[in-house]
Amino acid sequence: MVAVNSVLWQDEVGVPGVIRERALPTANELGNRSVLVKVHAWAMNPCDSMLQTTALPFVKYPVILGQDVAGTVEAVAPGSAAASKFSVGDRVFGFTANNGFQDYVPLDYTLMAKIPSEDIPYRDAVVFGLCITTSSFSLFGKDYLHLEYPKLSAPKTGKSVLVWGGSSGAGSNAIQTATGAGYDVITTCSPRNFDYVKGLGAVKAFDYNSPTVVQDVAAELDKGDCAGIYMAAGSNAMACQVSAASKQKVSNHVLPSSRSPTV
Repeated sequence: MVAVNSVLWQDEVGVPGVIRERALPTANELGNRSVLVKVHAWAMNPCDSMLQTTALPFVKYPVILGQDVAGTVEAVAPGSAAASKFSVGDRVFGFTANNGFQDYVPLDYTLMAKIPSEDIPYRDAVVFGLCITTSSFSLFGKDYLHLEYPKLSAPKTGKSVLVWGGSSGAGSNAIQTATGAGYDVITTCSPRNFDYVKGLGAVKAFDYNSPTVVQDVAAELDKGDCAGIYMAAGSNAMACQVSAASKQKVSNHVLPSSRSPTV
């Protein structure tokens, strides 16, 4: 194992980032939950740019930029909970809050997964981490929509979920996971992406630019029982307008996608 690790630090807002070297964590420092990943690909997110230019009250500088990584497992503490899931050499992707732009990244084993096929390159797998984490917290977190969890062959719940911005990064993940939990997903996007979102599992897609989209979507939701609205991309006001236009009392979670939308 190499003795040093190159790390990109943002020391303060408005100054260029600085690359510094530091020692890799030992097995004891990795502890019970962390896996050391040798990175082969990083993903860029809008929040990475924001942390360079905007002072956020909940961020303490200096900070290591980067959220999404993909690579191979370099080390894991023997006998740890992490070692029960991952082994040295596994191809993996994962999410880390402001700690990703390093050659070697320690990841919490619950926020990473094995890349399911050797045919999937690292550059493709790396985009999943932050998007699926964002959408999963919003859909299934107990403090958010708190939907039923997805599982293999989940029975139909008889309820719908609205994913606004279904062709965005977070929206694409939300459609698949909500469908996997047994919900009928209704979504919005550009007409050119209708086939794409339906291929992910959406049962109905609406043009988000339509002047009647709020009324049309609310009418569709009112055909049955809506479990909630997830605002994956776009203006938060749209989710509130749909909720107000519906005849139901519809909960919504207006957490925009942290990745630039492709709606």
